[in-house]
Amino acid sequence: MSETKIMPGAEPFFFEGGKVGCLISHGFTGTTQSMRFLGEFLAREGGLTVIGPRLKRHGTTPEDMAQTTVEDWVRSAEEAMQVIMDNGAKRVLIPSENKRDFADIPSDVLDKLQIIFFSDPVNAAFRAMGVD
Repeated sequence: MSETKIMPGAEPFFFEGGKVGCLISHGFTGTTQSMRFLGEFLAREGGLTVIGPRLKRHGTTPEDMAQTTVEDWVRSAEEAMQVIMDNGAKRVLIPSENKRDFADIPSDVLDKLQIIFFSDPVNAAFRAMGVD
């Protein structure tokens, strides 16, 4: 079964910057639209290389999204992390609201990450740039 057409604005994004990479993932009910502004800011103001993957079947229809599993979404994030590391990032930051978001990610993948937990996007941006 092929995926439904992606909604305009829900496409993944990539902004090239320095040796610190930042993977910004939207939440379960979101799309990349909700995180693009943060990615643009981190790349422009912080010099980070930023990727915002579209998790599998997000940004389409509820029926399409219902066809996926947690493993599909984890794989989407892992693939994005590999892209950012292949583009020269020595460290990958992942702003996230919840530690449970990483329960299904293998420990060998987590060892490559510096996870930054945040309660709002402004806090995430400053922490990703090293400003407390």
